[in-house]
Amino acid sequence: MPSGRASKRGDHPAPHGGSRPPPNDRRHDGEQLNALGNVIRGSLSCSPADPFLWLILYWVEIAQNGSKADYLKYLRMSYRLGRSEGWIAVKRNRIALGIFERSPPDFSGMVIDEFANLLNSGFYGEVVEIFTGPGWHVRNQLLGSLKNVIERHRLAFEQALHAQGYEVTIPKVERRILRPWQ
Repeated sequence: MPSGRASKRGDHPAPHGGSRPPPNDRRHDGEQLNALGNVIRGSLSCSPADPFLWLILYWVEIAQNGSKADYLKYLRMSYRLGRSEGWIAVKRNRIALGIFERSPPDFSGMVIDEFANLLNSGFYGEVVEIFTGPGWHVRNQLLGSLKNVIERHRLAFEQALHAQGYEVTIPKVERRILRPWQ
């Protein structure tokens, strides 16, 4: 920087040359969400099999209009089209656990299965964050889904939880006494 002083991101003018709206300008937020929704719908018209776009459409709709049962169809499409895409599943599982208790049983089952599949795929850090965050209120159901997860993944999950100070009994993992050097 020519002036030699440090700057924060907010010190620069908006990319379009105008000034930034105040951070709590709801009208501006609504306009941006509306524009994003239009872009996502346009993208879906070109690529209707993209599970990430369906996930984002769900997020835009609830951000604009609040949670409505009708929007669940967008999450269902994301699951149907991208069940095995881990990077999408990590994001989707967090969101889906937020509406878990208001979801129909078939959808809740997909959310639980996805959690177990994430662990079985080795997403240890992400699964710990999901479990201790949006999944904490349904932890017993999430833990119950781990019975068929490969043992080394269950053990790694238990160790990652323990490292963060959580003492949780993981199905089919023998409780070990961990010494400070382990």
